[in-house]
Amino acid sequence: MERRRYYHFLLPKSEEEQQQKLYGDGPRPLSFDVVSKNRSGDHPPETLPLFPWDLKVELPLNQIGGYGPIELSPEQAFDYVLKHWDAGTVSTEGGGEEKFKIHLHWKQKNVRKQVSDCKPGNSGSKVAVTVVVDHSGMGNFKRIQEAIDSVPANNDRWIKVQINPGTYTEQVTIPIDKPCIFLGGQDSSLTTITYNAHERTDLSATFASRPTNIVAKGITFQNSFNRGVVPAVSAVIYGDKTAFYNCAFLGFQDTIWDALGRHYFSNCYIEGAVDFIFGDGKSFYEGCSINVIGDGFITAQGREFPFETNGFVFSNCTVTGLQGFQAYLGRAYRPYATVIFQTSFLSEVVHPLGWDAWQYPGQESNFTFAEIDCKGPGSDTSKRVPWEKKLDGNQLEKFSRSSFIDRDGWLAKLPL
Repeated sequence: MERRRYYHFLLPKSEEEQQQKLYGDGPRPLSFDVVSKNRSGDHPPETLPLFPWDLKVELPLNQIGGYGPIELSPEQAFDYVLKHWDAGTVSTEGGGEEKFKIHLHWKQKNVRKQVSDCKPGNSGSKVAVTVVVDHSGMGNFKRIQEAIDSVPANNDRWIKVQINPGTYTEQVTIPIDKPCIFLGGQDSSLTTITYNAHERTDLSATFASRPTNIVAKGITFQNSFNRGVVPAVSAVIYGDKTAFYNCAFLGFQDTIWDALGRHYFSNCYIEGAVDFIFGDGKSFYEGCSINVIGDGFITAQGREFPFETNGFVFSNCTVTGLQGFQAYLGRAYRPYATVIFQTSFLSEVVHPLGWDAWQYPGQESNFTFAEIDCKGPGSDTSKRVPWEKKLDGNQLEKFSRSSFIDRDGWLAKLPL
């Protein structure tokens, strides 16, 4: 028999409105059943900090597929708990399904606090320290992971990892306790991080970023396993306030796992066929080139509940593809999937129907799939699914870059 404890906590003030919509007038404390016994096995539970309530969470099975630690903003933390716990308590007895089981414990005193903003250097530069990676030995490190490992735990200053031109064959992970890292390549055509892994989406990624405040520029992230039969992730992004400028992402299935947090992709190249931009992220793709290399689906977005705010917005992007293939703009990974294409060029690679309900037929009214002022042969909506959304001006404003991901101005603080 597992010992049980119960903790009660109030929602932060910033979340009271969402809480009241769910539970009526409040604030009303949420109660969660806490199981003290950890699950054993090949993949032991990891910790997931919930900073608003100073808790940590152990995930025997992570609903989004990963076992590693993930850092959440207050908004994400609120959404995550409600998404992965079916309101109230969850029984763990009887050997039943564990998909929605979460273990809550008080955090230890030495667990770090979330870094809200990164500190600049003493000289007035936004970057405090620069280290150089060069595979020929002309820098501080030969491997990118070695440079990341050298960053102090709980770092709160912008540290630039300058990656000299070359192809780096390695899996690169930025752990949760190392925020404020700027990965800088000279150009995405000259600097490539590549690896050949597949099957488990949480383990196959060439690049994995878990903390807040991460930026990359001028780098190609490639998963070279492209046989198209299993997921092969080129990049997975868990942390809030993460941005990519002039980067390329190469893969076939599940190229970008846009998992959690606010993300910005500017002038990036993204290649794939099946669900090659997917996840629960709240992301804005601006001026990006999306290239379809096989029949499939460009996006698979994972908004699960109506009160959530995540989604994918593509603004001034270009969608092209190899001749003879067709791809849907997206399919519903979760029942409130949200994807917007606005002022973008859509080539004939876009399937005439545009969108697919996937596992949620009959729930199409819950999706927010929309196209606004797009051009090109693939922008003809005469044969689109009848449930594609028509958004008015007020609704569109919610999906502008500033409103959707940058209300606190974090993009202007990046060390570019």
